[in-house]
Amino acid sequence: METPGTQPAHWSLALRIAFRFSFCYLVLYNLPDPPGRINILNAIPGGNFLANWYAKPWHLLIPWVATHTFAVTGRAATYFPTGSGDTTKDYVQEFLFLTISALATVIWSVADRKRENYQTLYKWLHLFVR
Repeated sequence: METPGTQPAHWSLALRIAFRFSFCYLVLYNLPDPPGRINILNAIPGGNFLANWYAKPWHLLIPWVATHTFAVTGRAATYFPTGSGDTTKDYVQEFLFLTISALATVIWSVADRKRENYQTLYKWLHLFVR
């Protein structure tokens, strides 16, 4: 923990890259989907609109990736609610979370290569995930 008057800790390059990837992945993973699920956005005015706005691209992208990347066809390639987390849709979505997080990490690492740590952002991420 940092005390007043001291310099913030310097994170190693590996730790900064791992944090960037983890941040991107955890934010994607914890955002609400599908919109009907009980989540924090349902508790605020206009939250359902935001949840629908966020979910719409996933409803288009996941079936497309399932069909064109993994050659999945039929009902497994469609987006439908099941109440289960063990479906083709969920596996494809996890693949996309990992792929998008890796790409975002590369872009973030190039754009913000001089920052020494992410202590404040880490605290906000910790709060968000909890």
